[in-house]
Amino acid sequence: MTETLLEVQDLTIGFGENAADNPAVRDLSYTLYRNETLAIVGESGSGKSVSSMALMGLLPPQTARILGGTAKLGGTDLLTLDDEALRLIRGRRISMIFQEPMTSLNPVLTIGRQMTEMVLAHEPKARDAVDRSVAMLDRVKLPDPKSMMTRYPHQLSGGMRQRVMIAIALINKPEILIADEPTTALDVTVQAQVLDLMRELKDQFGTSMLLITHDMGVVAETADRMIVMRSGEKVEEGEVRPVFADPRHAYTQRLLAAVPKLGNAGPAATREAGPKRPVPIVEAVSLNKTFSDKGRDVRALDEVSFAIAPGETLALVGESGSGKSTAARAILRLIEVDSGEILQDGANIREYGPQMMRRARRQMQMIFQDPYGALDPRMRVDKLVAEPMHIHGIARGSELKDRTEALFRQVGLGPEHMKRYPHEFSGGQRQRLCIARALGVEPKLIVADEPTSALDVSIQAQVIDLMKDLQERLGLSYLFISHDLAVVEEVSHRIAVMLQGRIVELGARDDVLRNPAHDYTRSLLEAIPIADPTRQRGKLVVRDRSTFSRGPLVAVGQDHMAAS
Repeated sequence: MTETLLEVQDLTIGFGENAADNPAVRDLSYTLYRNETLAIVGESGSGKSVSSMALMGLLPPQTARILGGTAKLGGTDLLTLDDEALRLIRGRRISMIFQEPMTSLNPVLTIGRQMTEMVLAHEPKARDAVDRSVAMLDRVKLPDPKSMMTRYPHQLSGGMRQRVMIAIALINKPEILIADEPTTALDVTVQAQVLDLMRELKDQFGTSMLLITHDMGVVAETADRMIVMRSGEKVEEGEVRPVFADPRHAYTQRLLAAVPKLGNAGPAATREAGPKRPVPIVEAVSLNKTFSDKGRDVRALDEVSFAIAPGETLALVGESGSGKSTAARAILRLIEVDSGEILQDGANIREYGPQMMRRARRQMQMIFQDPYGALDPRMRVDKLVAEPMHIHGIARGSELKDRTEALFRQVGLGPEHMKRYPHEFSGGQRQRLCIARALGVEPKLIVADEPTSALDVSIQAQVIDLMKDLQERLGLSYLFISHDLAVVEEVSHRIAVMLQGRIVELGARDDVLRNPAHDYTRSLLEAIPIADPTRQRGKLVVRDRSTFSRGPLVAVGQDHMAAS
């Protein structure tokens, strides 16, 4: 690992008319060696993605300016090349995998067209473009690669789309692969499979990898060296093990301390003493839901039952497609189930008309995964937070203004934030706005659908702490949906594990995580990236989901609500 492949020196990048006054990247220098993985880590806005986009010539020319520095691949300074010269390098010597494969793949072109396009861009007369594409899809372990060539991106799962992106990036055997948050949007088992695949292909092709991420577990399991960035500057650099063991910079220390680690959460919080089987805030009884997709029936919910006690957090975990978000939307009647009961205060809200349902929804609010998508970008945030209180007739005039200001303070924002628009806030602040919006109608239950998966680790920790504090002060109940079991351990009292539309395991948090009774639960735990480079797990043994039994429900520990 001594041969220098890429050398970046004093890279400085700015945006807008006053780019030089406040650069997004300032004097960044690093070396990437042949056949190594160098991780660049930091929070959103730290400059890690911007610095990598500059290498590919992908910065927006209207606003971005490279103010100084060099980036030499061999003897060529990438920053001085024109578009035509960069086109010959992109996909040939340097390739990139982006965070969201659905937006990176062309939705109107088949996978085969997009694969062969990459070959023909550099070898216009290549007669074996189709054969090479099929072989590459096979190497990334996609089933029936010939058939895969005829499919469109929307016909594939998230993990399959990411494998296609890896195949496209590697088909010309580039010297450098830039992977920008390649697993953030993936469930834990799919994430583990993709990381295993990337390591394997890197060794096969002798490719060096520049890994852009904020996931310290991924860094620990994948990278040889790491750079930590903050506010556009490099604050620490070194081999992964020494940095994890003894971080020198205070920011690195805080970043590592914020990483949720399975087993570090301590005992589950206890709720107020009460009856052995308290009256639930909400109870789902034998919910069933089938969706039809091009003549094929998909069983999204299959006899799903659970109950949530006052002041309790029930976590729903499982992979994409397991039914967790469908179950969450069903209890709010955002979708209608085919059969079953949804009980609130003992009454079946499936029988409610529009007016009664509006009153019932005041007791049950939702926080969505993407806070930016959940907020109207054209409305000021004070109006957005006040809107639910106005709709439910809770307050008007000066009282509404006072309540809105109090909600801002409650979630750690001040009056000075109230006149802004959503785009003027960070991701963590936007999620706080969504929490304030949900709290305004004084609900008993908040359904949180992947509320932290899009956030950096330190911001994620702040949002989790806020939710726990609000639960303690206001007695809230949560239905917390996540595929991150380390986060689930931080917030939950009980856990329900979903597989193919069924709850296959249900019990107290520590019982499920420390002594899982179901094979599928064990597979989820084995796939978690460990933020400790001294404890790297072995290659994940992937089992077809059909090999896991879906029932009957395994209730573990003293689950006093399981039979409610």
